[in-house]
Amino acid sequence: MAYVRKRETKNDGTRYDVRYLVNGKRRIDTFRTEKDAKSRLKRVHADELAGLVIDPKGGERVFGEYAAVWLETRLVKGRPLTPMTRQGYEALLRRKHTPAFRKNQVAPDHARTCSRVAQQGHRGEWSDQAAKSYRLLRAILMTAVSDELIARNPCGIKGAGIEHAEERPMLDTSTVFNLADAIVPRLRALVLVAGFGTLRPGELLGLPAW
Repeated sequence: MAYVRKRETKNDGTRYDVRYLVNGKRRIDTFRTEKDAKSRLKRVHADELAGLVIDPKGGERVFGEYAAVWLETRLVKGRPLTPMTRQGYEALLRRKHTPAFRKNQVAPDHARTCSRVAQQGHRGEWSDQAAKSYRLLRAILMTAVSDELIARNPCGIKGAGIEHAEERPMLDTSTVFNLADAIVPRLRALVLVAGFGTLRPGELLGLPAW
């Protein structure tokens, strides 16, 4: 259990030590005033109740910098992220996550803030982008748990990382043939494949025929 201990020093006068455990190891934060020590103690108690006590030095890591290193070192099936995947992650971090972290630090209260924002979005329509954004945050913070920056991952919203895309409507046969007849001949096959196949735009444009 965390507590404050008052002590006198020979050269610096009165000091207040906040003593608590992080991952079973004793930590001591020292303050000049009792007010600052009690403020720190209050934070530690809140984090203890939530199971989120962290190493304060680790919590000073800037989230943006930590996420950038995460992108650099992230491996999927033993391979680095593809340029397209990394570009997408960088865009999500820039738009969704980095601004949501107060002072941009990796710490439990900031992670909870971002988690609550995502939860509020989940109560309404959970868009594909929101689901991807939440999965990314959860993955980064899971690594932060492994690095002992936070004690556990606060991203535990059930179903928040699942995309719920609406079924795409299919064009009727006559419309597809009318479009194929109207377009330039070299792109006729592209229209037919797009109209009757299930390929995505990127897959269609990647076919060698065009």
